[in-house]
Amino acid sequence: MEIRMSEFNCSPLCALPKAHIAFAESSTQVSCLNQPPRLWLAYQLQATGKVTTTISMGGPKDVDLAVKAAHEAYEQRWGLKVPGSERGRLLMKLASLVEDNLEELAAIEALDNGAFPISFGTCFAESHLIILSGKTFSWAKTVDVPASVQCLRYYGGWADKNHGKVIEVDESKLAYTRHEPIGVVGQIIPWNFPLMMMAWKLGPALATGNTIVLKPSEFTPLAALRMVSLIEAAGFPPGVVNIVNGYGATAGNAISSHPNIEKVAFTGSTLVGRKIMEVAAQTNLKKVTLELGGKSPNIIFDDADVEQAVDWAAHGVLYVPATCLDISHALISTPPVGITAKPAARELESSCTRRSMTSSSQNSPPRRSRSKSATPLVETPTRVLRSRNCSST
Repeated sequence: MEIRMSEFNCSPLCALPKAHIAFAESSTQVSCLNQPPRLWLAYQLQATGKVTTTISMGGPKDVDLAVKAAHEAYEQRWGLKVPGSERGRLLMKLASLVEDNLEELAAIEALDNGAFPISFGTCFAESHLIILSGKTFSWAKTVDVPASVQCLRYYGGWADKNHGKVIEVDESKLAYTRHEPIGVVGQIIPWNFPLMMMAWKLGPALATGNTIVLKPSEFTPLAALRMVSLIEAAGFPPGVVNIVNGYGATAGNAISSHPNIEKVAFTGSTLVGRKIMEVAAQTNLKKVTLELGGKSPNIIFDDADVEQAVDWAAHGVLYVPATCLDISHALISTPPVGITAKPAARELESSCTRRSMTSSSQNSPPRRSRSKSATPLVETPTRVLRSRNCSST
């Protein structure tokens, strides 16, 4: 699949406000091959009210085109036709290009992450996303982008070290195993760490010779689209990596059910993970890898330092409710002497307030809150402290 991009001009930026301005003044339109887009997704920058970019949303037909391109690339230009050393070189080159564009990608991550849909429409109708406070530029610059570089380099070094084995039997036989690529793999990633999730999915699949059809989250497609040009610049053959934007019910379902996709990897909610397993089983029994959001507890024992326990529980509640590390509740074995559940809950709430007022805090966007109303922080009979923003990826 070819993705045409026009005027995607985010020059390297050193501060988030400049990133907002530069990106707001650019205009990005993405279309798949020569298919006229039927549905477009528009992003609106809250600070200025301007529509910053429009993204075409793909469906089953677009996924089918991408799978055909990926299959052709696998048979003719990738897979076993390219040795592991060459695949590793290309991954190393891609890692270097991501590193060279660190500030630009960090700016896109900060701008991209934290949007939620207000309305949708066709043909540039009033369909906007409003940008909320989410990932900070400094965090993306110091964590997300460098971690993505490290991941790509790790798998670049591993690409020519994935070996089979020779099995000892007897002198009349030679028994061995050979590791071969699966073929065309589908990948569906969430919104909370767009670039890192993409690197985690691309790295091992490309290192082992697979071709890819990847769907980024409809909330955060921009980093994936920017990566398209870097993948091309690194020298990957056409069709090896294919990006299809779209909703889970359309593009995501098409990837999960496509008969020519041999494996699907998904990071997201448990509910959607179940549906993907069901669809995969009903079609071609494709392999499925799932990384699903959980309900992670803090377990506080009776000999714990209460102040530290409460402060770290608050850190987990406030800092990571948008990740798979969601600290959704605390399990207290026996309340320490002088501390009961209700005072601990009040201290937790106070600690949350202090952290939320700190300028360096990075709070998650509220769009993934499971409930519209606040959940009680404490349930005294079971002594369980609960987060008010219990979400999973």
